[in-house]
Amino acid sequence: MWIVETDGSPFAFIRDHDVHSREGHHFPSLPTRSRRLDQFIDDPTMLGHGSAFIARRIEELFASGIIALAVDPHHNCTRAIAAHSKTGFRFTDRSCEIPWGANLPMEAL
Repeated sequence: MWIVETDGSPFAFIRDHDVHSREGHHFPSLPTRSRRLDQFIDDPTMLGHGSAFIARRIEELFASGIIALAVDPHHNCTRAIAAHSKTGFRFTDRSCEIPWGANLPMEAL
């Protein structure tokens, strides 16, 4: 997990983990060396900056040899969907129910 900050002020976090690290995850078709991203912006005045720090983490992960990334924004979270779309994620052909509601799996290869 990483804290995202600007001018020394934290406003968000981003984390990633191996999509195959737990059984029954909803990205089983992704190859080995794939990661799943989660992020959260805590400061509402910083909404709109998500795609910038997501793009930076994507660059770092692909440069390190990761070959695929996944995210699963809630189906009603248009800001998250837009930020992920801007950074190269594309919808998969499925949605799925998770404990906190429906989500839209997206992948970047």
